[in-house]
Amino acid sequence: MPDTEIQNVDPMNDPFANLETGFPVESVRTPKPIPAHYLPPKMSWPWLTGADELGGGALDVGLVVLRNHARTAPYGWPNRIGLESGEPFGLGRKAVRNGLKLLADGGLIRLEMKPGSKAVVEILKSDSSRVMESDWLTSTKQAEFIYLKIPMDWISRAAKCQTPGLIMGLAAWRYDFMTKIPGESRFSIHPLAGSNRSTSAIRRGLVALESAGLVKLMDAPRGFVRLKIVKALALESGGSDHGDN
Repeated sequence: MPDTEIQNVDPMNDPFANLETGFPVESVRTPKPIPAHYLPPKMSWPWLTGADELGGGALDVGLVVLRNHARTAPYGWPNRIGLESGEPFGLGRKAVRNGLKLLADGGLIRLEMKPGSKAVVEILKSDSSRVMESDWLTSTKQAEFIYLKIPMDWISRAAKCQTPGLIMGLAAWRYDFMTKIPGESRFSIHPLAGSNRSTSAIRRGLVALESAGLVKLMDAPRGFVRLKIVKALALESGGSDHGDN
């Protein structure tokens, strides 16, 4: 993807545009919200790996928070999270409540919860210094984000995979953009940039994704992963611009 396309990512859909609060910068226009069948097109990789380290479904709930923010921020609405919001990820009301508290305790969100009301959430910026790429990849500001729009049907299936299938699914999409080889995602198994996941856990997550029909693993040198994302799943939710490579 040319750099000009990256620069044109709408800051109103960027939950990390404001370094102080994580809320988007002001704008004189109202952009279109993110379609319901996609995750936001620009998500902070350090924020996501930080949520993954918290465990307890914090990453799943974190995606709920980011998705809802991208859909409400263009209208200037507060980011209100209902406990039923975790249904696309197979999360019950208790799991959403616990995940929000984990994210707040981990310093990734500010949270206000009142009985009988939806939770009000502010997204906080995470420490980008945790992203350390392998020598064969250049670590840049662009590397701190996942730029591709991930279809909800794809990520919902990944969320139901054995841990750490979800973070590995997000990693596959991140490196699909960064690898610069059409249709291929390639990255180092350990360390996985920004993550403390062990090599064995990473392998389990990748095998779980392949078993779910979400990726196709390819031969790779020791210590590396090569795969293709089965993007044709996007067609099921209307995302025809994400056909399988």
